[in-house]
Amino acid sequence: MKKFLLLLSIAFAGSVCLQAQQERKNVVKTNPLGLLFGSFGLTYERAFTNNVSGELGLEIASTKVKSNTEEVKANGFGGRAAIRYFFGSHGAPKGWNITPQISYSSASAEFKSEKNKDTNVNVFAVGVIGGYQFLTTGGFVADLGLGAGYYNFDSDGNTDLTFQFNGIGPMARIGLGYAF
Repeated sequence: MKKFLLLLSIAFAGSVCLQAQQERKNVVKTNPLGLLFGSFGLTYERAFTNNVSGELGLEIASTKVKSNTEEVKANGFGGRAAIRYFFGSHGAPKGWNITPQISYSSASAEFKSEKNKDTNVNVFAVGVIGGYQFLTTGGFVADLGLGAGYYNFDSDGNTDLTFQFNGIGPMARIGLGYAF
């Protein structure tokens, strides 16, 4: 009888752990490399079905760059929305996936010298990223992906650094976080 109860409790504990792992439908993650460049982003992902999840992300940035002739302080913000389709039997939010996404970012730069005036830059992007999202039994998440997208860069033309670009360029995704 004791052996039976022990086996029953082990089976119950195993099924609870397996169920808890399968019920991880929410993910919060950040890009740790962004901190090297003065930005912090937070992404929330929610699994809607076994193969589909949605993501919303927000990012803020603030950095100061100095050279021999110029000092620039830049601040910005951005947002991103995406739908992810997961392949295979793992189910969302784990495994190989393809992610169509849309994003918008805006930044302003303040120059210390009189040569350049303050400027604003807006970036709109639409693209697709393919990748893999790792999910451990403890809930740790690592997300990696590469793809391409169409970018529309626009600045207000107040500096020598003015540029406009409309075209296709690379997209990447790096994220570390926790699923619950």
